[in-house]
Amino acid sequence: MPSLSQMVYPKLMQDQVSEQHFTDAELVDQALQQRDSFELLVERYQHRIFRFIFGYCGDQVMAEDIAQEVFVKAYFALKTFDKKKSFSTWLFTLARNHSIDVLRKGKLTKTISIEENELDQVLVSKDESPDDLVSSIFKHGLIVNALQDLQPKYREVILLFYIQELSYEEIAEVIKKPLGTVKTHLSRAKDALKLILQEYRDELL
Repeated sequence: MPSLSQMVYPKLMQDQVSEQHFTDAELVDQALQQRDSFELLVERYQHRIFRFIFGYCGDQVMAEDIAQEVFVKAYFALKTFDKKKSFSTWLFTLARNHSIDVLRKGKLTKTISIEENELDQVLVSKDESPDDLVSSIFKHGLIVNALQDLQPKYREVILLFYIQELSYEEIAEVIKKPLGTVKTHLSRAKDALKLILQEYRDELL
């Protein structure tokens, strides 16, 4: 199966230099002059963007489509990018906003099934901290279901902080909220996840 970058730009340069040799800013400059150079930015971010969108919508096919659309939008909007700022936060902002637009159109999401033994593994400790619980959710593959039950404002900060490992400051820039709000949302999101997993367990008993 071709990569997302190959679907967006199927014709690759044979003599491309490894993308690791360039900063984001350098790649943006090159992409503004030569279309094929944008391929390197797609290669660098395609997996991270897909994981973020998949966590947001819970549907693999939809996430692939949205991710492809995001990179197309990014390419045509590249001239508007402020080079004084972070390209990654700009790209995640595009991904977030486009995901919200698509979901507002009423498309449904899919979830995976959860077995009771998986819940037992995650909820084995009643004293587990919210941070430990979030790690367990990712480890045992329950994140799709759990995230879909979170409010969108909590879902996005969990995705950006734990999956994309963005800093509080970067998250604040992506979601256009004060730093204190980001920290509050993240704390409440972790607490909400613990309650959601407990509800899953109670329903199976």
